[in-house]
Order: sequence, then structure tokens, then C-alpha cells
Amino acid sequence: MNKLYLNNYKIQDRDEVIAMLQSAYGCLGFTCEDIGAYSNQIPQCQESITTLAGYQPATNVKDESLIDLDIWQIKILTRVKAFRAVQKLYNFGKNSVIDKSALVYDSIGSMATSDDRVIAGYWLWPFQKYHNSVFYAHQTIVYALGGYGRYARMTSQQRGEFIYKTIQYQVMYMYALSQFYKCFAKCLKGESAIEKYWDKGVAYVVGSLEETSAETMDGMLMFDLANKRCSQFGTCNEDGRAEILSEIMAAFDGGRDAAVAMNCENVRLSAARLAHVLMVPVLQSVLHYAIKIKNLDQQSGSKDLAEGEVYALSVLPLIAEYNWESQREIEVSMIMKDGKKPVERGPQAVADAIGVVASKFGVTCSHIGADAEELVDCCRSVSGGSSPSYSRLRLFIDMILLWVVHNTL
Repeated sequence: MNKLYLNNYKIQDRDEVIAMLQSAYGCLGFTCEDIGAYSNQIPQCQESITTLAGYQPATNVKDESLIDLDIWQIKILTRVKAFRAVQKLYNFGKNSVIDKSALVYDSIGSMATSDDRVIAGYWLWPFQKYHNSVFYAHQTIVYALGGYGRYARMTSQQRGEFIYKTIQYQVMYMYALSQFYKCFAKCLKGESAIEKYWDKGVAYVVGSLEETSAETMDGMLMFDLANKRCSQFGTCNEDGRAEILSEIMAAFDGGRDAAVAMNCENVRLSAARLAHVLMVPVLQSVLHYAIKIKNLDQQSGSKDLAEGEVYALSVLPLIAEYNWESQREIEVSMIMKDGKKPVERGPQAVADAIGVVASKFGVTCSHIGADAEELVDCCRSVSGGSSPSYSRLRLFIDMILLWVVHNTL
């Protein structure tokens, strides 16, 4: 583009310059249809299917992936205490278009309260049971926004952490799962074009900001979290990217290919795999903050205390299903409580609690890793990593729910 700016443009550069201009439409919020054609000299460009951090969708889910811009803007607004603006953005959305002509946008608030989440079946139930509310994440966000209850005693930064991290790792996680399982349910009914729902799920895990290189980690969703944590816990590959991403990408691709082929069982298996492996960086984040807050006082007002609790609450409902001792250790260590020292038994106790349940998430303790500087290791109390198992009870419950969905959708 410097050729235009520096006035050394030549006619043979025409097609290259036009292509570069058209490639920037998306960043500017335009579509090919918005710009159209120029007389009979330059035809209207064709929208291409946007890849998501290396994942090639079967359908165009660019608009869906832009929901991460809402989260990014919410983060900025909370930092300047603009909670009323956050409320509007949360309720009405701004970047993920549903109907541009009618100015209708998808919103995080609608995702947090959507009936679609019920289709996630087994994965929603532990969260509903643990929090005693099917709208558990929405309730947290609304209370933190208004400064109600326990949030009235928190700093604005702590409230902000509860708002946007609950969105990142609770709202988006469950809504992504709902799309994966919606794909499965529609597959069972023999409907066509079901891959659109799978691609939507991936969009809600990856987002639009995520790059493919380890040097540019700009994402706002669960995919990026894996890259943020891998260096601390020794779980990066030679390229500096989280090793767990190869398993996540394999499940992405496997589910897409199964959806295209109408292989319903493999869609379900890929969805169940993602429900677990997406929690690996969240488990690492619990341990990351256990290390960070070990010397803090609960009354310090540090945002790290809030971050540690949100990460813990993002995975505790599943841990509670697998091991009550691990659940209790993480609750005592990470949940903010007046007069209670955080991580009182030390970060290794949290690491032990996580290591014990790692196999239930379809990974070994080595997938979570160890902090070599702090000498905190998830494998210390685990004798050999066991392979993943999908319990018969869980499979039975999963299939019952999806039979119901199949007959009611």
C-alpha cells in the first residue's frame, strides 16, 4: 500500500492493490456487498471463509467469531469503571451481527441465558447443581455489574475481573458446547448443513482476534488461554504454542469432518472431548493464581484474588463431580472469604488436588505440568498418568438427554 502513499504506483500494480484494499474490508467493518462493484471495471469481491487460528471452517462464521470484540471492549470499559456502558454492551451486543439492516447483534447476555444451553446436557447439569442456578454465570455478571451483595465490598478492578472472566470462561464455554451438541442433535434428526453449528462452536472458543503464531497471542477466549499458560508449566511445543492445542485442533477437525459426513457418533465424541480438554488451561490458571496469591491478604483488594476465584469457579462444578476432596481443597484455597488466608496450605496442595482429577478430564497430570521455579508439580502426588475414560454413567445420561432433544427439537 506504500505505493499509493509514496506516489510510485504503476498500472501493473492495479490488481495487487485492489486485492489488498478488499482484504481490509473486514477489519474496517465492511463487507464486499457494502462496497459493491465499481462501474464495469472492478467487480464486487467475493467473501471468503475466514480461518480461525488455523482451523478451516466448512461455513462462514466470521460474524459469530466477532463476539470476542464485545469481550475485549467490556474489559476496557470495566477498567475505567464504565459499568453502565458494560451493561448495555452485555445486553445488546455490538460486533457480532445477526441482522445488519435491522441493527440486531448477538449479545453475551443472550448467550448466558439462552435455552440452547440445555442441549449441552451433562455438561450444564454440574454447573447448575453447583451454583444452584441454571443462569449461574449471568447471575454473577449482573451482581458484579451492580455491585450487589459481596461485590459491594470489592474494588472496581475485582468486579471487572468477575464480569469479563466469567464471560470468557463460563458463558462462552457453555455456549460453545451448546453449539457442538446442537450439531449432534440435528445430525440425529438427519437435517442438512449441520456443520454450521459445529463451526459456530469453534468460533466461540477461538474468536476473531486469535493469531496462528505464538508471538502474537491476542485472543480473548479459551483457545488463547492455553498459550498464555504453557510457558509457566512447561507445556509448550517447539514453536512456543501450547501442546494441548494439537488435541483441541484435532477435535475441532474431527467434529467438522464428522458433521459433513453425517457421522453423528463421531460428532458426539469430538464434542465430549472438547468439553474436557478445553478445561486444561483453566486448571493451569487455577494453579497459576494459587501461586500468585499465596502471600496476599484477603483484604488487599488485589484483582489477582478475584481472578483466581473466577478460574476456580469455572471448573469446580466438574471437579465436584469427580472428587470431593479436590473440590474442597480448591474451594478453601481459591474462594475469597473474609478473615481467611488464601491458599493456606500452599500451592502444592492445589496442584495435588488438580493432579488427582486430571485423568477425569481426559489428560494426564503432565498435560497440566509443573512450575519449575516455584517447585509446584501436578504429578507429585500422582503415580503415573492414567488414560481418559468416559464413564458409563455419563454416557448413559448423555444419550438419554440427547434422545429427549432428538424428539423435541
